[in-house]
Amino acid sequence: MKKLLFVCQLFLIASLVLSACSTIGQVFNPPPKVPPISENETWNVEVLSIETFNEPIEFICSDCDLTSIHSRLNLQDKKTYLKLSVKIINKSGITQTAPDINIGILLSSSVYGCGGLTLAGADYCLPSGMIRDGKNYVNYGINTPDFKNTLLFEPNQPDGEIVELIFIVKENPKYKAFYFNDLQPIDIKKIKAKEVK
Repeated sequence: MKKLLFVCQLFLIASLVLSACSTIGQVFNPPPKVPPISENETWNVEVLSIETFNEPIEFICSDCDLTSIHSRLNLQDKKTYLKLSVKIINKSGITQTAPDINIGILLSSSVYGCGGLTLAGADYCLPSGMIRDGKNYVNYGINTPDFKNTLLFEPNQPDGEIVELIFIVKENPKYKAFYFNDLQPIDIKKIKAKEVK
């Protein structure tokens, strides 16, 4: 009987040690975080990361008339660039577009926290620029032709495409949601912004 009790105690201790090792392993090697996502029958959109940066002061377009005042974004005092890296998949069988007025971020820090384009009467920031295929695009107003024409997404791209959207906002913004076309808003409050120097 004592032997049986001793074996049971050993078994209990071994199982506790294994359980503790498993828990410690999860602490030091946590599973990768699933990016916030929203999808419907047409789109699958994931917010991969958020970065803020103040340099360069000017964000200049890649393929445009550089003598035009609309070829660059100038960062004003107490403003920062916010770059959202977004993976976009067009699940449909036809080329789709996403109007720039339907893409944006909602800030939760204060009223009128947008330093760039915004919808009148709302603290909803529209993208002021974009990096796509390694090229910079400037959005100087709603439906800017050069910018609008880059918001086309080819059909049946199972791996999707990573697009970096540039917003101009007040320094140290608190962001709440990302909007893309007719998808449900994506909660981005838990994504920690990385400051790029």
